Amino acid sequence: MLAYGIVEERDPIAQQVGRNCGLTPEVLVSNSDVCAAVVRYFETLYSEDPVVLRRVPKVTNWHPGTPDLTLKSWFSFKRAASTKAYPLMAKASCKTPAIDQALKGLHTLCGGDPFNYPSVRDDLMSDEAWQAKIVTLATDVKKHLETLEKEFKGFRPVNAEPKDPKTQAWQGGKLHVEMSEVADALKAQATLILRDVNSDLKTYTA
Repeated sequence: MLAYGIVEERDPIAQQVGRNCGLTPEVLVSNSDVCAAVVRYFETLYSEDPVVLRRVPKVTNWHPGTPDLTLKSWFSFKRAASTKAYPLMAKASCKTPAIDQALKGLHTLCGGDPFNYPSVRDDLMSDEAWQAKIVTLATDVKKHLETLEKEFKGFRPVNAEPKDPKTQAWQGGKLHVEMSEVADALKAQATLILRDVNSDLKTYTA
């Protein structure tokens, strides 16, 4: 989306974002290969970004899929961790009202998936007073993303108490490492989207 805005639509805002990231005017000259070149540039630029690298945790056999920043995915992981994982996660660790509410808010604002934020934002550009609407959207999305960053950072899921010592050789109350890694991956996803949101707020409130 950004590459297209830079080299095809010649959007001045997109071009400024590119320049802020180190793209020279020469790179931004439109030609048949430049979109692909810009995409490769950003892939290279962020290939070792620790936030990007944390987006997807190591997959284990109890995972109900790849964790993504949606209410459905979060509920699926909590349920699987407390019923299928080894060790099992304590039922009490499933109680995450602040995370649940923030994800619900993002679901409403971003059409079901926070990674839809750029599309929702771009759709507003055809409306009257579009700039104010983008600022309102970005402000609301930012609030929920910051809540998720904070809550996922502080999330400390623990192991359930084993009911069968012969088959459940773990210690209850200890950190549930695998679910903690899922939460860290979701925090990283929130941070990535928040970068885009903060860039919009800087651009449209300047």
